[in-house]
Amino acid sequence: MAQPANIPYTTLDSFRGEYGRVTAIQPEDCVGAMWNTIIISIFPIAHFALERQAMNPGGFPDITVSAWTRNGNNLFRRPFLVMETKKAPSDGGPRWEVAEPQLKRYLEGHAQTAATGQTGGARLYGAVAIGTAVKFYTYNRRKGTLNPMYCQQQAYDVINDAAVVIKRLQQIMNNH
Repeated sequence: MAQPANIPYTTLDSFRGEYGRVTAIQPEDCVGAMWNTIIISIFPIAHFALERQAMNPGGFPDITVSAWTRNGNNLFRRPFLVMETKKAPSDGGPRWEVAEPQLKRYLEGHAQTAATGQTGGARLYGAVAIGTAVKFYTYNRRKGTLNPMYCQQQAYDVINDAAVVIKRLQQIMNNH
């Protein structure tokens, strides 16, 4: 399996710059840009593809991470991590109840394309990032349920909880 980068994303100037743009007055694409930096610091480009707004039957997820696998001469795209990003909150806090159903719909869309053979099957993970806070999820295809990864209750902060964020992303990378 691919090995993650050994440099924590919090030390990268690209992360620091994008992190500084994540404020309540900036649009949600600033959150997506910050997460692009985090993801490419963990998932080696030689083994994974990062897509923005890639359409599936569930809509247009903000970020999709896929692995490409070979079956003989054919390559199959295997989406396995889907992210929904929302701008930093300005009025009292994150709105998980809005973003989680969107994420579930996107994961259902990827499960549907895998079931019809349009993409390769993979264990599906999701994440919702609201400003600098993130929650990770697993998607149960059989039951159609979105479940907090490792029973996560509270959101992780990308700076204060960076070690946990890195660990979760590495677990996703190694177990998709």
